[in-house]
Amino acid sequence: MELTNEVYDSVNRYFSVLSHIGYKPDKEVEQLLVFTFLEEMLYGPLAQYITEEDYKTITNSLYCLYGSCMIPFPDYKKEFDSPVNRMLDEYRIAETGILRSSELSELRVKS
Repeated sequence: MELTNEVYDSVNRYFSVLSHIGYKPDKEVEQLLVFTFLEEMLYGPLAQYITEEDYKTITNSLYCLYGSCMIPFPDYKKEFDSPVNRMLDEYRIAETGILRSSELSELRVKS
């Protein structure tokens, strides 16, 4: 039902822009119509006839639609954790070449 909420928010955003500006380019209105049509296909009465290939086509279509002012990226696409590039700590080595450990049997690291 996430897509239904996104369509609802996009339609509300459209009417909000119309109330303030009074005009939206035809391309953006057509994108909104396609967006609502895709949601109706996925959650409407004909959803049981959608094949795996249809799902792939719909997914690719949604990727093309997302990112405009009226249809922003979903929350799960907006916020992602960047990969943490954690470098290994350097461990303390004794003069004999053996790794040093603490009293709790943990390896000692250089600070």
